[in-house]
Formats: sequence, structure tokens, C-alpha cells
Amino acid sequence: MFDDVFNLYWDDKNCYLINDKQKRTRELVLYMLDRTQQIFNWHGLPDTIPSHNLEFMLQTCGNVCITDVDNVPDGRGTSGLYAFWGGLGGMLNAYYEPTIYTIANPYLEFNKELEIGVDCVRMRNDKSGLGLIPLFIKYASMQNENEISLNMLAINYRIDNLISADNDRTFESAKDFLNDIIAGRFGAISSNEFFEGIRNDKVGGNTKNIKDLIEYEQYIKASWFNEIGLNSNFNMKRERLTEAETDLTDDALIPLVDNMLAWREKAIEDIKNLYGDKYNLDGLQVTINPIWDLDRMYVDMMPEAPTEERTEEIEEISERSEDIEVEEMENVNDENDSNTLSDSLDSISDDGGDSDIDGEQTEQTEETEDATETEETEDATETGETDPEKTIEEIKETVEEIKDIIEEVQNDVAENEKAEIE
Repeated sequence: MFDDVFNLYWDDKNCYLINDKQKRTRELVLYMLDRTQQIFNWHGLPDTIPSHNLEFMLQTCGNVCITDVDNVPDGRGTSGLYAFWGGLGGMLNAYYEPTIYTIANPYLEFNKELEIGVDCVRMRNDKSGLGLIPLFIKYASMQNENEISLNMLAINYRIDNLISADNDRTFESAKDFLNDIIAGRFGAISSNEFFEGIRNDKVGGNTKNIKDLIEYEQYIKASWFNEIGLNSNFNMKRERLTEAETDLTDDALIPLVDNMLAWREKAIEDIKNLYGDKYNLDGLQVTINPIWDLDRMYVDMMPEAPTEERTEEIEEISERSEDIEVEEMENVNDENDSNTLSDSLDSISDDGGDSDIDGEQTEQTEETEDATETEETEDATETGETDPEKTIEEIKETVEEIKDIIEEVQNDVAENEKAEIE
């Protein structure tokens, strides 16, 4: 079976039938239709409307008619909703659109003129109802012409030299010489007659033309893929491409596919309104294959918006950070106050006042510190826990008390010195 199919496309005289433009163009269009069949995913369609048939009719014919068929001949299916292709006509409506859809289906013996919106639903592939065939024929014919040119250049590239002979004997000698070379044997030349009787003309292939055709092939294919919403870069720069250059065509990929989706969704809404009471159509919907869903792809790439719980968590962390910063600043201030107190005590000792007074000062300071520590310990024992803010306030009060004591001691020292002088 494979050989039979293979022989249909292979010909020794015309390999792959590449010069058969109509056949080759048709093949290219069908191959692209195989790809576009995967753009949309249908859900909840009736068994009487296979999704692949529906999509093929939409993309090739541009529009279909969805209607209810009750009297189906025995053995030819079941009653239900069917998709047909037919002719548009009737009196044009206010927007100059046809109002009648004519159906002629021999298999189901269904031949009617249906009023659009009343007896049937017109489902369009796109706003204009053209389908994809005109667009595909354009690119397929361009690609076929370029492939023919590329094939001709590739064949001519095999010819490096042209050999011409003046007589039959020299011609036969030249053939024998070339056959020996092809067979892998060294060719032998017996006389100067061979050199004198032939002429060797150099034929060089044009490398630039081949490169240009290859680039043109890439441009055609990339443009074709972009038309159906697939990103294929055709930037002709031979250096590296920046990210902006590779993403340059992203915006151009969306419109046609989005237009096709919008008209399918509108048709689904009309079908549910017209036939929803008779058939269960709640699950009928159409979605875009993730490969074509550029909007969803961009949304997935964006950072996730914070939820309400996440927002509260962020606010709580921010408050904790602020509290920690305040505590650190207060600790720094307390350390500065302690250092000031120590410096003051040292300065008093260095003044060399009465030893009894110094002893009295030291005792009072120690008693005050002990009393403060005892009070703090008792408070901590009673509560079972230590409040950082409360501890800081207590330290501040203690520092103030120590300052007052130092001031009293200094006053006493000054009075004693004055008394001694008198």
C-alpha cells in the first residue's frame, strides 16, 4: 500500500512533482489546515456535530449553518443538531447581510431554505466569513514558486563544467573519461587529439542567489505562521537578536485568532438561545489551545497579585520591622545615657572630694541600683514575662533617679567645701 501511495508522488523525470504548481499548492494548504485544526478546543458539542468536521468546514468555507434535523432517514444517523454548508441569499437586512441559508444535503435528504436567526444559526469563522483558504493559497503559491526556483538552482549547482566536442570520436572519448571518474577509476588520455578536440567551459553556481532564496523561504513561512497566531521570527539580521526584536511580532499574532474565537462564542450564545430549551447545551463552549493563547501566556508570566491573607501578612511584617527599629533606637539612646552616667561618676571621683562623701555617694548609688534590680525582678516574677517596652521605661526612670542622686551629692560636696573655707 505504501508503494502505491509513494508512486503517486514520485517520478524519475519530475521528482516529487514539484513543478505541478496546483497539486503542490493544494498540499501546502492542507498541511497548514492540519495545524489550524488545533487552534480551538470544543466542549459539549452534540454527537451529531464532530468538532473536527465543524472546524474544517468553518476554516475552508468561512461559515456553516447549525440547524435542527428531525426526520433523518433510517440507518443514516439520529435526529438532532447538524452543521451544514450551503448558500447565502434572500433579502439583505438593514446591514446588508443575507437572511436566508439554503441547504441541500442528499445523505440526510434535507433540502430547505432556512431563515437565519429563526430556523438556524449562522456560525462564522471570522467577521467577513471568508475562512482561511484565500490567505493560505496566497502563501502556498509564493512558497511553491520559491521552491521551484530553489530546486532549479540546486540542479544547476551540480554542473561545474560544460564539455563540448568537435567530432564523434572525441565525444566518445570524453564520455569514457567521465564514466571512469564516476566509477572511481583514473581516466586515461591516449593522445593530444582529446585535448585539441574538446572545449571546457567553466560554469559557476551563484551562491548569493541560493542564500537569497533560502531567506525568502524563511520569510514566507514565518509570515504564514504569524498570520495564524504562531510566533516565527523572520528578522533578516545575521548578528544576534535582542529580546525586543524577537518579541516584535507578538502583538501581530493575536487579532485574527481572537476574531475567530469571538465569532465562535457569539454563535454558541445564539445556539443556546435558539435550541437551549430542547437540548442540553449548558456545557457547550470553545477555548483556545494554550499554544495560541497569548493573552493567558502573558498573564501567567506576570507576578501574582497578593491575596487578602498575603496582604495582611505583609502588613504585619512591616509593623514588626518598625517596632524592631524603634527598640534598636531606644537601646542606642539608653547606652548613650549609661555612658554619660559613668562619665559623670568618674568625674566626681577624679575631683578628689571627701572620702566619706565618696563612700556615701557610692553606697547610695549601690542601694539605688539594688533596689531597682529587686523591683524589676519582683515585677518579672509576678508577671512571668518581660515586656520590652516596660523594661525600657523602667531603665529610663532609673537613669533619671541616678541623675538626681548625683546632683544631690554634688550639692552636698559643694556645701562642705564652702563650710571648710569659712
